[in-house]
Amino acid sequence: NFLTVATRAMASVSVGRDEEQFPKYIGRPEFIRGYDRERFNQSCTIRLESNSGCSATQLLGSRVAIANAELRFPLIRRFELGILPIALPPLDGLFFYDAGIAWSAGQDVSLKRPDDYNFLNQRYPLRSYGAGLRLNLFGFAMVRWDYAITPGQRLGDGFWTWSLGPSF
Repeated sequence: NFLTVATRAMASVSVGRDEEQFPKYIGRPEFIRGYDRERFNQSCTIRLESNSGCSATQLLGSRVAIANAELRFPLIRRFELGILPIALPPLDGLFFYDAGIAWSAGQDVSLKRPDDYNFLNQRYPLRSYGAGLRLNLFGFAMVRWDYAITPGQRLGDGFWTWSLGPSF
């Protein structure tokens, strides 16, 4: 029984004449949890009417930078199924904090949301935090269920996501 601190920082930058040909998207649960495109668009549509400058376009750019941190702890290490010769895979709990930004050439980048924010020519890091579960599928992949809260965005109290794939 032990605690694990997992961190990741990554960036992907496209520059040049055709840099916006294939924009990168950071709204996937593997990058920043809690920024589902459909849900973000619905909230932003409501907020745009009040000139808040919110758009799911903030999740796209030719240049992206992402940082994640997780504190993982064991919940179930070994769960035998009686006399059967099989056991369920281990289950971990976690607390996380994600931050990421997507921008393109000509856009101003700042560390916090500017007072006169316009998503067309300014970008700032989007953040989320929360808790989740990780289930190791026999060393092949991870199934993750995460409850993410997105501070600074009016997307409701939180957002559940699940994903299947490799872990960082």
